[in-house]
This record gives sequence, C-alpha cells and structure tokens, in this order.
Amino acid sequence: MRVIYLSKNNPAGAEGLEIVTRHLGDADVRPWLSERGDKLPSWGDWSCDLLVSFLCPRIIPAEILNVSGLPINFHPAPPEYPGFGCYNFALYDDVEEYGVTCHRMNVEVDSGDIYGVRRFKIPTPPSVASLQEKSLQEMLRLLDEIMLAVAAETKLQTIAQWTRAATTRADFELLRQVPIAASREEVARRVRAFEHPEFEGAYVRLQDQDFVALPIGRSTK
Repeated sequence: MRVIYLSKNNPAGAEGLEIVTRHLGDADVRPWLSERGDKLPSWGDWSCDLLVSFLCPRIIPAEILNVSGLPINFHPAPPEYPGFGCYNFALYDDVEEYGVTCHRMNVEVDSGDIYGVRRFKIPTPPSVASLQEKSLQEMLRLLDEIMLAVAAETKLQTIAQWTRAATTRADFELLRQVPIAASREEVARRVRAFEHPEFEGAYVRLQDQDFVALPIGRSTK
C-alpha cells in the first residue's frame, strides 16, 4: 500500500504522521511537511492508494487527485461550514456546537463525500483561538479513527453531505468589514468572530482608511 501524507511542519503535523504510520505500519508512507509559503513538491509520481491531507495549506490539484485511489482531507469544521474562514463564520452565527470532518477530496473544495464527523460543544469563552485548539484535538482523534478503519480494510462509508457551498476568502473578507451603520450587537458579533492575537481582526472602513474594530468597552490605551 502506498500512502502520501501532506501536512505542516509543526507538532500537530508530526503527530498526525505518527498516527498514520502507527496504524499503517506495513505501508510505504511518503510524507510532506510544509513550511510557510512552500509549494507542493515536484514529485514525478504522485500515484498512491491513499492520499491524506491533514492541515495541508495547499489545494490539491486534479492531476494529483486523479492518481490517488482514496484522497481524503481533514477539515477543521462540521459539514455546516465548508470552505474558508469556518471558525469565524461559526462564531459569528453564535452556534453552540461545532465539529471536524473527514471527507473525500474533489476538485471543488469541501464538496466530496463525508466519511467521518466529530462534534463538540463550543469552548467557553468562545474565541477563534480556543476553537482552533479544540478542533485540532478532535481532528487528531478523527484521523486516528479513520486510519484504524483503513488498517482494518474497512471501506469508508458516506455518512453525510455538506449542507451548503464552500465559503471563500471573499466571503471571509466581506464579513470582516463592519458596516458603518451596523448596530452595537452586529459590531460585537463581528469583532468576536475575528478576534485573534496573531491575525488581523474586524475593521471599519472610513474614507478609504481601515480602522480596527475593538470589543465594546475596550480602548487602545
């Protein structure tokens, strides 16, 4: 069995690789752990029985998917939130439950058959950072479950479908910009949905200038 594992060069990516190799010990596992900005490697032969995309920062093109027996991706959101900015949209919607998904990769992002979902309560207090951390933990658990099934030669069954089209970066940016006439409640929802210590948050645009939108009651002093 030939396996290709695509992930990031960080502790989670390494842990994911350990899970794959532990369950598929007899397989020929070829890993790629990317650094920031890396392009997919120029391998001449991408053919494989199983392609695992786990935290992979690149969209896998059709020419690679077409030579993969089973190309699967682990998405850090439930079937209700395909696409870009899933944490942000869920926090904006003020949902109480979230989750992570394993699905077959198609050329169209987050559209393939769903093979596994793990759901959990939104962490308290809700934030992008806490949701990311909990989602990563559950993705590793889901990876373990799926690899256990693959090792047992159990055919993965379709258990669900995506509930809507995948959101895009343009959708993400549209939500991040707070309308001038937004209500106090709307401002608070958007600020909370994007507040993160490492990334740009919600903002207001006035006369072609962008101003950071802070949580109600917080100043820059």
